[in-house]
Amino acid sequence: RTTGTVTINLESCTGTITYKSAGATVVLNSAVPLQVICLNQAGLALEGIRVRLQKLSDQSLVAEGTTNASGIFSAAYNYTADLAVKSKARLKGFTPNEAQGTITADGFSQNFTMIRDQAVNLP
Repeated sequence: RTTGTVTINLESCTGTITYKSAGATVVLNSAVPLQVICLNQAGLALEGIRVRLQKLSDQSLVAEGTTNASGIFSAAYNYTADLAVKSKARLKGFTPNEAQGTITADGFSQNFTMIRDQAVNLP
Protein backbone atom coordinates (compact mmCIF):
# COMPACT_ATOMS: atom_id res chain seq x y z
CA ARG A 1 0.00 0.00 0.00
CA THR A 2 1.40 3.34 -1.06
CA THR A 3 0.44 6.89 -0.17
CA GLY A 4 1.87 10.07 -1.63
CA THR A 5 2.91 10.27 -5.28
CA VAL A 6 3.95 7.33 -7.42
CA THR A 7 5.60 8.09 -10.77
CA ILE A 8 5.73 5.41 -13.45
CA ASN A 9 7.93 5.94 -16.52
CA LEU A 10 6.70 3.99 -19.53
CA GLU A 11 8.85 3.12 -22.53
CA SER A 12 7.56 1.69 -25.81
CA CYS A 13 4.14 1.25 -24.28
CA THR A 14 1.11 0.42 -26.40
CA GLY A 15 -2.44 -0.40 -25.48
CA THR A 16 -4.48 0.61 -22.46
CA ILE A 17 -2.80 1.11 -19.12
CA THR A 18 -4.76 0.34 -15.97
CA TYR A 19 -3.71 1.02 -12.42
CA LYS A 20 -5.24 0.80 -9.01
CA SER A 21 -4.42 3.19 -6.24
CA ALA A 22 -5.73 3.51 -2.72
CA GLY A 23 -4.70 6.94 -1.47
CA ALA A 24 -1.78 7.61 -3.83
CA THR A 25 -1.48 10.05 -6.69
CA VAL A 26 -0.31 8.13 -9.75
CA VAL A 27 1.61 9.93 -12.51
CA LEU A 28 2.18 8.04 -15.77
CA ASN A 29 5.06 9.35 -17.89
CA SER A 30 5.22 8.05 -21.43
CA ALA A 31 8.03 9.92 -23.18
CA VAL A 32 8.01 9.87 -26.97
CA PRO A 33 10.79 11.17 -29.24
CA LEU A 34 10.55 14.47 -31.09
CA GLN A 35 12.91 14.96 -34.03
CA VAL A 36 13.47 17.65 -36.65
CA ILE A 37 16.16 17.10 -39.30
CA CYS A 38 17.57 20.05 -41.29
CA LEU A 39 19.65 19.51 -44.42
CA ASN A 40 20.84 21.85 -47.15
CA GLN A 41 19.89 21.39 -50.81
CA ALA A 42 22.85 19.03 -51.32
CA GLY A 43 21.57 16.80 -48.50
CA LEU A 44 24.27 17.81 -46.02
CA ALA A 45 23.52 18.32 -42.33
CA LEU A 46 23.17 21.87 -41.03
CA GLU A 47 24.25 22.57 -37.46
CA GLY A 48 22.81 25.45 -35.44
CA ILE A 49 19.39 25.72 -37.10
CA ARG A 50 16.92 27.08 -34.53
CA VAL A 51 13.95 24.74 -34.13
CA ARG A 52 10.67 25.37 -32.33
CA LEU A 53 7.66 23.08 -31.84
CA GLN A 54 4.46 24.70 -30.62
CA LYS A 55 0.84 23.64 -30.10
CA LEU A 56 -1.47 24.62 -32.94
CA SER A 57 -4.31 25.30 -30.50
CA ASP A 58 -2.71 28.16 -28.56
CA GLN A 59 0.83 28.51 -30.00
CA SER A 60 2.37 27.55 -26.63
CA LEU A 61 5.84 26.01 -26.60
CA VAL A 62 6.27 22.23 -26.73
CA ALA A 63 10.05 22.12 -27.34
CA GLU A 64 12.84 24.25 -28.79
CA GLY A 65 16.56 24.10 -29.41
CA THR A 66 19.14 23.89 -32.19
CA THR A 67 20.29 21.18 -34.54
CA ASN A 68 23.49 19.27 -33.77
CA ALA A 69 26.38 18.49 -36.14
CA SER A 70 24.21 15.80 -37.76
CA GLY A 71 21.49 18.38 -38.50
CA ILE A 72 19.18 16.86 -35.90
CA PHE A 73 17.18 18.50 -33.13
CA SER A 74 15.80 15.94 -30.70
CA ALA A 75 13.79 16.11 -27.51
CA ALA A 76 11.35 14.00 -25.53
CA TYR A 77 7.68 14.74 -24.90
CA ASN A 78 5.41 13.27 -22.23
CA TYR A 79 2.67 11.83 -24.44
CA THR A 80 -0.87 11.85 -23.04
CA ALA A 81 -2.87 12.20 -26.27
CA ASP A 82 -2.29 13.14 -29.92
CA LEU A 83 -1.26 16.78 -30.20
CA ALA A 84 -1.37 18.96 -33.33
CA VAL A 85 1.83 21.02 -33.60
CA LYS A 86 3.59 23.48 -35.85
CA SER A 87 7.32 22.98 -36.37
CA LYS A 88 9.56 25.87 -37.36
CA ALA A 89 13.18 25.88 -38.51
CA ARG A 90 15.11 29.09 -39.12
CA LEU A 91 18.55 30.64 -39.23
CA LYS A 92 19.77 33.91 -40.71
CA GLY A 93 20.88 33.33 -44.27
CA PHE A 94 18.25 30.64 -44.91
CA THR A 95 14.58 30.88 -45.86
CA PRO A 96 12.49 29.98 -42.77
CA ASN A 97 10.52 26.71 -42.88
CA GLU A 98 7.25 25.76 -41.19
CA ALA A 99 5.11 22.64 -41.23
CA GLN A 100 2.17 21.21 -39.32
CA GLY A 101 2.02 17.71 -37.93
CA THR A 102 0.88 15.59 -35.00
CA ILE A 103 2.71 14.16 -32.01
CA THR A 104 1.39 10.60 -31.68
CA ALA A 105 2.15 7.66 -29.42
CA ASP A 106 5.09 6.98 -31.78
CA GLY A 107 6.47 10.52 -31.42
CA PHE A 108 7.05 13.19 -34.07
CA SER A 109 9.49 13.59 -36.95
CA GLN A 110 9.86 16.36 -39.53
CA ASN A 111 12.48 16.90 -42.24
CA PHE A 112 13.32 20.31 -43.71
CA THR A 113 15.45 21.27 -46.68
CA MET A 114 16.97 24.63 -45.84
CA ILE A 115 17.42 26.96 -48.83
CA ARG A 116 19.90 29.86 -48.85
CA ASP A 117 18.11 33.20 -48.73
CA GLN A 118 19.64 35.16 -51.59
CA ALA A 119 18.17 38.48 -50.38
CA VAL A 120 20.29 38.31 -47.22
CA ASN A 121 23.49 38.15 -49.25
CA LEU A 122 22.87 41.21 -51.44
CA PRO A 123 25.69 43.81 -51.49
